[in-house]
Amino acid sequence: MLNDDPDDPVLVRPWWWLVWLTTATLAFIGLAALFRWWGTTLWALAAPVVIVLVVLALGARRTASPDGAHGLVTQAARTAGRLVVPQHVDRVPALVEEAAGGVRALELTSSSAATARLETGVSWRSWGERITLRYRPAPGGGTEIAARCDPAFWLTVHDHGRGAADLEQLLDGIERAAAAEDARA
Repeated sequence: MLNDDPDDPVLVRPWWWLVWLTTATLAFIGLAALFRWWGTTLWALAAPVVIVLVVLALGARRTASPDGAHGLVTQAARTAGRLVVPQHVDRVPALVEEAAGGVRALELTSSSAATARLETGVSWRSWGERITLRYRPAPGGGTEIAARCDPAFWLTVHDHGRGAADLEQLLDGIERAAAAEDARA
């Protein structure tokens, strides 16, 4: 369902709406069979269609960060962004660890020389998020960090902006940590 290519700006594959239609239809048929509604509420067969239209409206919405920070782009509940720091790629895992410690909701689950994975827990607005960072040398020197935030529950269509906010806080923290390291050097 998700597009895992960090260089591709399309965050969700086009067929994701089919999963929603199938799920809504099966749920309705299950409820209708359970309560034997077939003869009395034929109009309710339109419910899956209405659900799909709402999901399509939410999922097709593509927004950018209001302040343009880090090139954040959100489609449905998935957010992607980029950051370039002047440090060498070997220093970036330490910067990410420092930045993740400064964001209360994030927990660093794994880190390597090329990637990091962070997670948030469940809240009233979200099932949680999984943030993936990929580092690679930038063409003009330094390191480019490609960041992507996906919901923990794959059918999530709307997360009330929590994923974008978490990703923006993390990238801001990495940027501050990189600036502080430059100032010390």
